Amino acid sequence: MTIRFAPTKDLSRMQSELDRLFDGLFTGTARDEDAGPSWSPRADLKDSESAYILILDVPGMSKNDIQINFHEGVLTVTGERQTDNSEESDKYVRTERHMGRFYRSFTLPKQVDDKDINANYSAGVLKITIPKSVELQPRKIEIK
Repeated sequence: MTIRFAPTKDLSRMQSELDRLFDGLFTGTARDEDAGPSWSPRADLKDSESAYILILDVPGMSKNDIQINFHEGVLTVTGERQTDNSEESDKYVRTERHMGRFYRSFTLPKQVDDKDINANYSAGVLKITIPKSVELQPRKIEIK
């Protein structure tokens, strides 16, 4: 019997476990393994003068498959990418695309204008703009 060393598989498993641990700590609820997400979309967060811009890669989904909630300073994006309805007789040789439920939570500073958060979805990319409150935006002070 041959045992193969698979460091990337072990690292991936460890990263998933750490993500699960930290998600539970920072969102205040631990994930239930049976009900938990099966994948997590990659995200970028930009900080501009007037807003925070969150960009998530969610290809293969429609905007109706995605929900966005803001509650007590936490922006949560959830959704589900459906599996292919291929023939029962088809047998996959390799699968790398993630299917099923996901969620991502982002704790935002208290100084955001949550009434004007908006989201756009195009070509598999979800872009959420979270305006900063007026107090955070730079202002010019006139000298008298």
